[in-house]
Amino acid sequence: MTGPPPARRGTTTSAPTRLRAREVHGENRWWAVADAAWPHFAQFRADAGDREIPVSALDPVH
Repeated sequence: MTGPPPARRGTTTSAPTRLRAREVHGENRWWAVADAAWPHFAQFRADAGDREIPVSALDPVH
């Protein structure tokens, strides 16, 4: 591995955040989020053709 390690959110003494995953369908705004996080995602979608690419969102559990 080269470069610095990935940044961590919080500290090792903080309580972990509980998350619940949900699959999102037909919400095109998530594609913009994926494109911003990974610049090659638009090409990945194009290469996928008619295949559905599952996308999950993580929501905090209170």
